[in-house]
Amino acid sequence: MMKQAKKEHLQIIYLTPKQAEFLNARQKRKALIAGRGFGKTHVMGHHIYRLFRNLPTGKSLAVSSTYYQLLTKTCPEMESAWKEYGLMEWDERKKSGQWIFGRRPPAHWVKPYKMPKNPEYCYFFINGHVIELGSLEVKDRFRGGSYDALTGDESALFKEDVWNKIFVTSVRGRTIGPGSFDPRVNFMHQSITHFTSAPWSLEGQWVFKWEKLAKEMPDKYFFMSGKTTDNIAILGEDYIDNLKNSLSPLEYYVEVLNGRMDRQPGGGYYPSFSEENHTTIITYDYDWDSSGRMTIKRDSFIHREKPLLLSLDFNITFTCMIVCLQINQNQFQEQ
Repeated sequence: MMKQAKKEHLQIIYLTPKQAEFLNARQKRKALIAGRGFGKTHVMGHHIYRLFRNLPTGKSLAVSSTYYQLLTKTCPEMESAWKEYGLMEWDERKKSGQWIFGRRPPAHWVKPYKMPKNPEYCYFFINGHVIELGSLEVKDRFRGGSYDALTGDESALFKEDVWNKIFVTSVRGRTIGPGSFDPRVNFMHQSITHFTSAPWSLEGQWVFKWEKLAKEMPDKYFFMSGKTTDNIAILGEDYIDNLKNSLSPLEYYVEVLNGRMDRQPGGGYYPSFSEENHTTIITYDYDWDSSGRMTIKRDSFIHREKPLLLSLDFNITFTCMIVCLQINQNQFQEQ
């Protein structure tokens, strides 16, 4: 349990011992790989709060696989964590609040050293810190960017080369001159942190490289592996028991115990299958509401007027079914 000191009162912020250990680690390269319900996104919210406090007028990047993931899962939990510190969304009518999303900040706030041209994907804070949201759907937009810190959400879904070539290389915030931070004293500056569940695919196993790096260079890298049961004080034993009864042994091993896959499930029945070549995560279209908040317009993979096509594959040891929808004469998408 951590205590946040404030002038008017003492605010209590609850964190599990492992969550607090991760947040308090001062290495610039940190990775948290943990099971469902560990509280990864909540910890990410506390991490973003520390970026806000330590990098005034700075700009950081938070990326996930899709804006859908960010809007529906990540952002609400982050905002909930900020409330624990007393940070509230700007209310134009009451003229109060410490952050605003998708719109230019109030004129009296401190301005970021580098004001983004487009505020649609950004959180602005009262001290000038700005967080830009990024997605694999539009990854090439971030080539050539410059950020003071990088945070990855469910980074095991990223290809390793995309994570490194596009996002990691963008963490080059200034160390001298206007708008700069001294990396020798500011451990958040030029930091790279990622939060993810254990990967199911072999392509996602790259995230475990950070465990080796943490052993080789413990002053620069920090790696933490967590289980769902690490948060049992919040989740309760019934939740864990329900998962154990509902999930298959393999699902429980990966999703709850944070186990690692050393091969594809079932030994790999389709050796030619490749997530990179045969799947896509780019399915959502977005819009903005009257307040400037990004909203999900539609899932472009849903066509209610078209029939679903089922195909069954019966074998002695392995039986499966795929459900598809035909887009055009030559292209099908699996549901």
